[in-house]
Amino acid sequence: MMGIAIIVKFGFDNFIIKINSEFQEDKFSNFFTLTLYSFLLFVILSALGMSVTYGFDLVIQGDGQVVFYFWLAAIFFSMLGIASGFLKSVRRVPLANFTEAGLIPTGLLLCYLFLSNIMTIELAAQLYIGLIFLSVVILYAYIFRKHNGTVRLRKIGLSRIIESSGIMISGLLDFLVLWFSALILIHYASLEDVADFQVAHRLSILISFILVVINSLTGPIYAKLFSQGDVLKAGEVFCLSNSLMTVLVAFPLLLFWFAPEFLLRLFGEQYTDAGLILIILSIGQLINVLSGSVGYVLMMSGHSRVYRNNSLCGAILAVGLALWLVPVLGATGAAIATSVGLAVKNLMGVFFVSRLFGFSGLPTIQRVVNILTFKETYEVFTYRD
Repeated sequence: MMGIAIIVKFGFDNFIIKINSEFQEDKFSNFFTLTLYSFLLFVILSALGMSVTYGFDLVIQGDGQVVFYFWLAAIFFSMLGIASGFLKSVRRVPLANFTEAGLIPTGLLLCYLFLSNIMTIELAAQLYIGLIFLSVVILYAYIFRKHNGTVRLRKIGLSRIIESSGIMISGLLDFLVLWFSALILIHYASLEDVADFQVAHRLSILISFILVVINSLTGPIYAKLFSQGDVLKAGEVFCLSNSLMTVLVAFPLLLFWFAPEFLLRLFGEQYTDAGLILIILSIGQLINVLSGSVGYVLMMSGHSRVYRNNSLCGAILAVGLALWLVPVLGATGAAIATSVGLAVKNLMGVFFVSRLFGFSGLPTIQRVVNILTFKETYEVFTYRD
């Protein structure tokens, strides 16, 4: 259910950034309308998912109530994502990032610290749904108050619904690129190898956190610039942001490549054998970061179909390699499949951004040096209408 919520959220939270750049006077109406659409779409998809789950007895006996809790939580999770996208579109980026990535984990951590002695799976599920529901209520009340509570259902054309659906499909394909190998590995490897891969995989994803933060800052800028037809300025933002990410990722990457055992030892001595897996996965994430915000550039410029096709190629390659390599190489094969799929998807994005707009974000020495000119970087990332 959470997977469905993530896919729905990814379609609408990015789409609201784009549409709000085009219709400045209707930002709040867009938010209200897309929230309603996402809620209805999630209910339909999750109802189908629940029917399949219970129809084929896929729920473990006695866990039905927990599944129901997470089904409810997933609805609110999707709404929280739409709110985060709206906040990004009105340049409330710090609040949007905290809403999306910090609010619920912080609440759960505090609950665990005070309730660890009595914590159960059912209690954890209840706390999760309670926290996410409370977060949605507070955040939506804040947004409504900031916009004087005026609500108007906005008619969104079929072409735009199709565009946002394409972004959702891209989200599903990106999910396959990152996680299909991990799912396949469960059937072919020991629990120890699966644990090694999961720890290394999650560590490598931390590299892309830099990209997530930069996308939060530049996504609304790209949307506005492309709506104004200012491709030159968009290219400037793209190149500078990529160079900035190159500078920021350099030190963490040195640790991943030359001291992987040190990082893995933080999770336990038993995971130090996953050093090679971590290095392979980090190479894929490095290409992901160095390629820059190619996905956002394509989505915000109206080329979401190109982005979807890139994701499709990456997913096909990741799935095919996983089916071939995992039975033979185990966790190492899973790491190779994931990294290759991720790299191909992003390098295709670099190619099409260069072909469509004439600029390449791949870092050069001169661009990295320009990042040291703080004023230039500041002017780009504080860009206003």
